[in-house]
Amino acid sequence: MVATNDGKAYYDGQSVSKSKRKGASPAQWTVNWGQYQRGEWTQSDIAEIQMFDRHLSHSQLTNLSNMLARKYGIDSLTPVIDAIGKSPAVNKPIAHFTAENYENNKNWRNIVGVKPNATRWKGTTVKVEQHTNGKMKFKAIKFGRKDGVRFDEAISTPKYTIFAVGRNRRNNGRVIDGTTGNVLHGWWGNRTGVFHQGGWLTLVQPGV
Repeated sequence: MVATNDGKAYYDGQSVSKSKRKGASPAQWTVNWGQYQRGEWTQSDIAEIQMFDRHLSHSQLTNLSNMLARKYGIDSLTPVIDAIGKSPAVNKPIAHFTAENYENNKNWRNIVGVKPNATRWKGTTVKVEQHTNGKMKFKAIKFGRKDGVRFDEAISTPKYTIFAVGRNRRNNGRVIDGTTGNVLHGWWGNRTGVFHQGGWLTLVQPGV
């Protein structure tokens, strides 16, 4: 799933945005360690997060959504759209975190190398596990109720696009959120594919 803070949101490759309002930017992005973690904690598995400091276009969002769907064996809700020519350099994220690049050492590598690694962690049960989805095998980082990670402040930008691949095992609370601004990305309560950026970008329940 992916959302920008200029009114675009996609769930499994399908547009779910119902608002074109400009969304808030948090001081920091987190997994299970944000502004409302006390009451809205989760247990989750995160396979991949990509962060951009700009708003990607609709075609860029669908192309990358379909690429991630194929990688993780997820059924896309849109046809695969072939890019015309080579991808321009502006498509490169400022941060890219995958479970394959975490070694259970509280240092989640940003494989882009432009912004800092994620080194602020809480909890003791975070670990990488192997997963299978159909014929696809991949790794994901398992977060328990008291586990969390905060990404460096330099990754939180006024304009942003964030892709995330994961699941909420608790079926409640928030998974990816911020330390300020009342933002949440993808999961909330018992809902999937919802986005709040100081106000709802999507309907409260576009997907389950």
